[in-house]
Amino acid sequence: MKYFLFIFLLFINITVTFPQQQDAILAQIGKNTITLKEFSERYQLSPHKKGNFDNDKKGMEEFLYTLIAENLFSLQAEEEGFDTSIAMKINFEPLKKMFLRDGLYKSEISKKIKVNSKELMEGLKLIDKKVKADFIFTESKEKINLLYNKLKNSNNLDSVIHTLNNIEKQSDVKEIAYGDMNKDIEQILFKQNKNSITKPIETPEGWYIFRIIDFIPNNFNSNDERINSVKKIIQDRIEDSLYNNFWNNFFHDKKITTSGTLFWYFVDNIHELIVKNKEKNNLSDKAKINVSPESILTLRNKLNSDSLNSVFINFNKNPLTLNDFVIDFAYEGFYTYSTDKKIIAGQISSRVKRQIELELLTRLAVKNGISQLAEVKTSTQIWKNHTLAMLFKKEILNNTKLSKREIDSLNINLFSEREFKVIELLSDSLSLIQKFLEHSDNNDSLKILAQKYSKRKNELNENGELGFFTFYDYGEIGRAVSIMKQNAVYGPIKTSEGFSVFKLIQTKEKKLNMSKKNIDNNLLNKLRYKKIINNLEDLAVKLSEKYKVSINKELLNKLDIKNQQMVVFQKIGFGGRVLAIPYITPFFNWKKKLEQKTKKTL
Repeated sequence: MKYFLFIFLLFINITVTFPQQQDAILAQIGKNTITLKEFSERYQLSPHKKGNFDNDKKGMEEFLYTLIAENLFSLQAEEEGFDTSIAMKINFEPLKKMFLRDGLYKSEISKKIKVNSKELMEGLKLIDKKVKADFIFTESKEKINLLYNKLKNSNNLDSVIHTLNNIEKQSDVKEIAYGDMNKDIEQILFKQNKNSITKPIETPEGWYIFRIIDFIPNNFNSNDERINSVKKIIQDRIEDSLYNNFWNNFFHDKKITTSGTLFWYFVDNIHELIVKNKEKNNLSDKAKINVSPESILTLRNKLNSDSLNSVFINFNKNPLTLNDFVIDFAYEGFYTYSTDKKIIAGQISSRVKRQIELELLTRLAVKNGISQLAEVKTSTQIWKNHTLAMLFKKEILNNTKLSKREIDSLNINLFSEREFKVIELLSDSLSLIQKFLEHSDNNDSLKILAQKYSKRKNELNENGELGFFTFYDYGEIGRAVSIMKQNAVYGPIKTSEGFSVFKLIQTKEKKLNMSKKNIDNNLLNKLRYKKIINNLEDLAVKLSEKYKVSINKELLNKLDIKNQQMVVFQKIGFGGRVLAIPYITPFFNWKKKLEQKTKKTL
C-alpha cells in the first residue's frame, strides 16, 4: 500500500523560508488557527492564476483572506448547528472515517517498517545486475516435472517444449532486476549460472521453469540512487508482509451478516438508475456507465424511509442502517459496463463486503485512540472547516432572493456585464492537464489540445475557444476568470466532470439592451448572484469583528512560497484517495470592505 499518488510533479516536502516555524500561527480566527504549515501546503497545492501577479506576495495575501473567510463561515455554521446536520453527515463523515483508517494504517503498518543492515547488504549484492531469462508455465505438476526431466538431458528448451502439449505459457526473454519478482523466486534466479535452467518452482498460480540466458549490468546515476533503490524495495516488501499479517489476523474471525431483503431493494433501484443513465447518454452495450455520488444521493431521497432506517449490516454494536450504507456507498460513486442485474448485484455485493471491512477498521481506529493523533486531528479539522463553510455558503445561496422592491428599482440603463473568452481543457487525464500547463505560452498548442481532448469540445468555436461567457456561467470557472488578467492561466480545478484548466484570452464589456418589461430570468439570476456575493462579503466583514481575526503580518511578509501548479492526491491506507488539500474558490474582495470600515471607525 502506498501513501501518495504523485501526479504532474514529484511531491516534495513542503518547504518555506522558516521551516522551524511550521507550527507558528499565521492567523487566528476565534478558536480556529491557520498555521504556517497549513497555509504553505494549501497555497502550494491550490490552483492559482499563473501570470496574474508581478510577484507572489499579493497572491499569498489574497489566499490568506480566502482561508480566513472559510474559517469565519465555518465557525458561524458550527454555531448554527450545521455540524450535526444530515448534509454534514453526507459530505464529511466518509472523509472523517478515511482519515481514521489512514491513521490506523500508519500506526499498525507504516511506522513498523524498519530496514536492517543485513537486508540492505543482501540487496546491494543483487541490485548491480539484471537477469536475462525466459520461462515456461503450466498449472500441472506432472507436466512440469516431465519437462524438467527432459531438460536435464538437453540444453535446448525450445525443442523440448515442442515435444509436450498444452504448455500454458512460454515467455519472451525478459530483463529481471532486483525487486521485480517474488523474493523467493528472485533468490533462486540470481544464484543461477549463465545458460542454466531452474528446478520447477511452485507458486500459488502454478509451476515455472526459468532459463537463465545472461547477466547484464544494472546502472545507476549515483551510489545514493543505488542505495535508495534497495531501501525502497525492502521497505515495500516489509510493508506488504506487515499488511498481509495484520489483515489476516484482524479479519480471520469476523463474521457479519446483512439483510438480503434490503440488499435486493437497493440493487433494484440502482439497476433502474443504471438503465436510465445508459439510455439518457445513448451509450453502447460495452460502454462504461457512471453513477455519480450526486445521483446516488438523489436516489437515496427517493427510497422508502422505513427501508432507509432499517438495519442493513448487523454489527453486534451499533448496526448500520441502509441509509448509513448508502451515504458511504455514494462517496465513491459507482460504475459498471453492464445492465445485467446479476452482474450489478455481484458488484454491489463486493462493495458491501468492502464497506463492512472498512467500517470494522474505522471502529478499531476509534478504539485505539487514532482520532487523538496530531496528524489525524489536523487533517480532519481542515476538511471539517472546509465542509462547514461550503454548506454554509450553499445555504445562503439557496435562501437569497431578490425582493420586489429591488426588482422595481432596477435602472436598466446602467446594466452591462463583462464577457470572457478562454481556451479550456476539461479532462479526466491529469497528464493532459499537465501538458496544457507546460504549453500555456503557446495558444495554438492549447487550442489543439482543447479541440482534440476536451470533454467540452462540442461547445468550442472553430478556433478551439470557449466563449464568450459571463461570470455566472460554468460554475467556478466563471467566478475564477472574472478576477484574472488577460493571458493568465488558472487551474487545475476539480469539477463534477473532471479537471479543468483554462487561459483567459479576451475580455469585453457588453451593454444589456432591455427594458423593465422584458427582464428575463437569466438577468434576475445574475442579479441575485451579485447580491449573494455582496451579502457574503458583508457577512465576512461582520464575522471578522465577531470572531476577532488577527494576522501575523510580519510572518506573512517574510514568506517565500511558490505555487507548484499540480494536483496531488493522498492515497489513504486500507483504500481510498482524497485530494491532498481541499480546493477553495478565491474569495478575498471582502478585505477591501473591511479596510474601508476600519478607516471610517478611526
